[in-house]
Amino acid sequence: MVGAESQYADVIAQVGGKYVGAAGYADARVGELSGGEQQRVLIAHALVSRPKLLLLDEPLANLDLRSEQEIVAVLGKLAREHDIAVLLSAHDMNPLLGVMDKTVYIAGGRAASGSTHEVVTTEGLTGLYGHPVEVVRVHGRILVVAASWSGRSRRPLAGRPLGARRGGGLAYAAPVPY
Repeated sequence: MVGAESQYADVIAQVGGKYVGAAGYADARVGELSGGEQQRVLIAHALVSRPKLLLLDEPLANLDLRSEQEIVAVLGKLAREHDIAVLLSAHDMNPLLGVMDKTVYIAGGRAASGSTHEVVTTEGLTGLYGHPVEVVRVHGRILVVAASWSGRSRRPLAGRPLGARRGGGLAYAAPVPY
């Protein structure tokens, strides 16, 4: 069995190094790896069978900003360069908006689907949440921010990222190669 484990570690190292930058983590104990490193190893495990589809549940949960950005870049690269569809769930869609091209957004018992540019709009997300939401474009990026009503005037105040809201919506995204 030790020989089989060693061979599997070698395969993970090869796949991990080639696709997700995890070659050096194949022999490491899980407890020794950071959250981002663990995600890379898990993605490498999933790639061993050469899938056409990756299903990921909250792949960015509990990651620091740097690791979050690195995992998003890895997923985008897998979709674009290796023809792998990535379907994932996430409570905070902001880090993913740059690589998503299709979205099914579920919130408040309602759903919207289509291209990310069709679904991720101020009007669309405000309708889904039944609460004011701002979709802001800044420095070439899209940012989704929950707003709060200002007394009776019904004007949104400065908000906070949806991921910081308790019970935020789920974004299911499938980046597809261009």
